[in-house]
Amino acid sequence: MALEINEIYTVRSKLHRQVYQHRIANVAEAMITDLLEAANHKFRFKGPDGKPQSLVAACRKVCVCDQPGAMLLTRIHCYC
Repeated sequence: MALEINEIYTVRSKLHRQVYQHRIANVAEAMITDLLEAANHKFRFKGPDGKPQSLVAACRKVCVCDQPGAMLLTRIHCYC
């Protein structure tokens, strides 16, 4: 049992070094973050109360982000 737990931590450590904290993954994450921050004020989503909400406000409420047609990356791509 102790060996299995040690293996789990070893694999977890490798994943962090090789995947989660990989330089390219971090660059991609920063690019997506910049894209979403720029899109925050350009896109509005209909909230549960029917009023338009920003991207940040919509993502805080799962029911808004789950709406059909709220595919943000597709909408951003079409907007550019």
